[in-house]
Amino acid sequence: MQRISFVKYANVSPEKEFSNSQNMAIEGISSEILNSDSKPKIILLQGPPGTGKTHTIIGLLQKLIRSNTKLKILVTAPSNAAIDVIGSRLIDLNDRLSWRSQEGQMKFVRVGLPDQINSKLKPFTLDGLASKLAKDNDIKITESRKKEIEKLQLELDALKKQKFDYKN
Repeated sequence: MQRISFVKYANVSPEKEFSNSQNMAIEGISSEILNSDSKPKIILLQGPPGTGKTHTIIGLLQKLIRSNTKLKILVTAPSNAAIDVIGSRLIDLNDRLSWRSQEGQMKFVRVGLPDQINSKLKPFTLDGLASKLAKDNDIKITESRKKEIEKLQLELDALKKQKFDYKN
């Protein structure tokens, strides 16, 4: 018989939105990932349906991003539906945090075949993000041109005034 051992992590105080075991997983995994040895880590979180794996993953991602905003994390799952649930919860979390600032929000990219991605997550695909970037750049260019036109209009008005003053 194989013996399973559990590691107890110091300074793990349960937060109200997570169970004790979820908090232990979040604290233990985050301390391991944030360890300064800079070696790549692979973490596997598994369990029966309905045990809070997705909730724990969101809590873990939130803690990791709060601790190190430059951290790059790859999250995978055995199905598109599972990744879509995680992506949807990240969107919801970002919406709840949006009143603070853009800094605390998690940036993510949903990768997969377009016809198998939930419509709520389409803006977070590479195509969706590229389209948004192009649109934002178009808006900046339009605003810049608008300011340039206003400046030229003021100069034209000044020249018309000079011409009128010269004739009189």
